[in-house]
Amino acid sequence: MTYLCAMKKIISLFFVIFFSVSLFSQSVYLQKYYAGLVILPSNELLSIAKAQALYFRTFDGVAPAICDSGYVLFEDFIIDAIDNIDFDLPAKAHDEAYINKLKLAGLKIVENKNFVTVMPDMDYFFYGFYSYLSPFMKQYMERVNTENRNGFISGDSLIISRRELVSRLIFWDDFYTSSLQQRFVLTDEVLSRRSRYLEALIFGEPNSPVYNADGTVRQDVRDALKKASRGSLKQIIDGYLQILESCNFTKCDKAVFYTW
Repeated sequence: MTYLCAMKKIISLFFVIFFSVSLFSQSVYLQKYYAGLVILPSNELLSIAKAQALYFRTFDGVAPAICDSGYVLFEDFIIDAIDNIDFDLPAKAHDEAYINKLKLAGLKIVENKNFVTVMPDMDYFFYGFYSYLSPFMKQYMERVNTENRNGFISGDSLIISRRELVSRLIFWDDFYTSSLQQRFVLTDEVLSRRSRYLEALIFGEPNSPVYNADGTVRQDVRDALKKASRGSLKQIIDGYLQILESCNFTKCDKAVFYTW
């Protein structure tokens, strides 16, 4: 074996060992946190604060990418807790003392004409965990929180303009490409957001159709589609535009049942 070949093997072995140790050290923190979460009663409000305190103890000084994965475990725990805790709604929906009690746990009551429910206040948790998270996770959460505050759909209607819809779609398309490169822990969620906005652009919503009353494609929809034709969206959008053009930009089965 030549000296060069021997060195290549040694270097390759070094990287295998390095990444194996790195992955093991990551899994140790996550396993430790998960083990602590599973013994917390998910039907008790106090468990949310305990899960948060456990996160801070477990991931103090740990690499942000690992902290990101730990945060996902924490978020899953919150969702599970909300499903299991008896919040006594709607009886206490307007009880200020109860509302403040939930607020201290990072929860809020959401009410509309159809239902009353409890949801996590993601701004509360985001700023609480901010110093632990990677820049990529921070950007993701800031964007999600902003979009959630501004809304997207109410009932069967879009409550944002198609210009804003395209802006969001382009953002998530770019973010998805970056998340693949970064091996981001929430890449599937990024893709899901991109897909939902893409579906809304192409197919509209029941009360926000893409067609005029005479069956022709709305002009703002045409403009939005052309603007969205870029990046990894280009092939999908251009394929749809070709179908619309073949149908003289009038409603047809090929467009209605378009798949990608």
